[in-house]
Amino acid sequence: TLTFVATVTFNFKLGLVAGLVLYLTTVASHNFFHQRDNFRMYYFDFSLMSSRKWRVSHSMSHHMYTNTIRDLEIIQLEPYLQLLPNKKVWFVRYMSWAYSPIFYGALFFGAWSRDTLEVIQGKDGFSMARILPLLPPFAIYMLTGTSPVRIIVMCLWILLVGSFSFGVVGINAAHHHPDIFHDGDTPRAKDDMDWGVFQVDAVMDRNEITGSHFLVLTHFGDHALHHLFPTLDHGMLQFLYPVFKETCEQFGVKFRMTSQLDLICGQFRQLARVKRNAIPPSLGGKDR
Repeated sequence: TLTFVATVTFNFKLGLVAGLVLYLTTVASHNFFHQRDNFRMYYFDFSLMSSRKWRVSHSMSHHMYTNTIRDLEIIQLEPYLQLLPNKKVWFVRYMSWAYSPIFYGALFFGAWSRDTLEVIQGKDGFSMARILPLLPPFAIYMLTGTSPVRIIVMCLWILLVGSFSFGVVGINAAHHHPDIFHDGDTPRAKDDMDWGVFQVDAVMDRNEITGSHFLVLTHFGDHALHHLFPTLDHGMLQFLYPVFKETCEQFGVKFRMTSQLDLICGQFRQLARVKRNAIPPSLGGKDR
């Protein structure tokens, strides 16, 4: 409805709101492609990104190999954003702070361009879900006869706002901060190694998000629990906190929380970081 009204009236303020709603819907729909096929997961495709491909890059790669060289959500950002503590040129370490906003705004368009090229080249098959983002502008044109140029301009504006907002929250998503384990840092000892513990080491949850069902669903909240129970609906995660915290305390695992601002600032510090943490997560890190 917002997209319809914003396009017909050519109101960029309404378009801004529609873009924010698109971003919130995109993040919320991520909850559902962790589950068996359902119609809600296809809301993700309205962003120009593919829920089908994210099941591979996110559900299978990021969730299994979080913050490592096998995490496609880190590798696909390179060479523009290099989040692992490796040798980096000065330009990428510090200028990425300046061009990150441009990168955020291009996320949706870049994903669509890459996926389209792969279909054209025969590297991937065509999915009917790819036509979903074309339906709103087509419907607006058929129902109102609005100029195609105005429709395209407004839809691009809405997608730009949605992409930028998604990039600000989604690229970090509680994972990137100098105090969070990244591939290259000193890992736990072998006898202390555990997949679940590793997931907790690779996350810092946010005080402002935890406790609000709406913010949890739309801002990748309760992220440690989400990584431990990815197929469980986000609405149920809050009920696991008592036993989760008790288990962490029992086994000496640090469940860490910080502020959203600290994570945003920490992400840029992580982009500049080349020195690997010498202290393993079991001995160092930021306490809750």
